Amino acid sequence: MTAGAEERLTALGDVVGERDQRDATEQVARSFKRAMASVRRLRGRENHRPGELTDAQYGLLFCLRDQSEMSARDLAYAADLSPASVT
Repeated sequence: MTAGAEERLTALGDVVGERDQRDATEQVARSFKRAMASVRRLRGRENHRPGELTDAQYGLLFCLRDQSEMSARDLAYAADLSPASVT
């Protein structure tokens, strides 16, 4: 095989490798979006039983585990909630 042919095959292999990596990245992104949509649907169907924590409250507790003091705005952002739902 000539040097030019080897270079072309190497370049082709690089392109195929990049495409495989892009495909894997896109697949992860799609899966993540589906998972987040499922979480949003679960939050919408949440049962509010007296004395039990909601999913949103659990999310806020995990945020507070790392930092004992946070503003309502920062809590809302960290837990992916609206600021009004944090108060």
